[in-house]
Amino acid sequence: MTFFTFILIAMIVYRLFRWIWKEDKPKRPPVRQQEPVVEEMKQDPVCGTYVPASLAVTTVHKGTTLYFCSSACRDTFNEKNQPG
Repeated sequence: MTFFTFILIAMIVYRLFRWIWKEDKPKRPPVRQQEPVVEEMKQDPVCGTYVPASLAVTTVHKGTTLYFCSSACRDTFNEKNQPG
């Protein structure tokens, strides 16, 4: 028997042994991909720009929260809507 034949037989026996007596390895749970965060967009009543609610500058006017893209737009709105 040649050396290579011996190695080939040894590899086959090893593979059969592992296939017959394989361990039940604990399976890892599948990696959950993070779902994208969807944020509500609000429209600025002064310039019409849409801005994410978390980044918007806000003010309350007649009991309603209004969202602005910047403090300049908020100030413009407040100047136009002052009582008087």
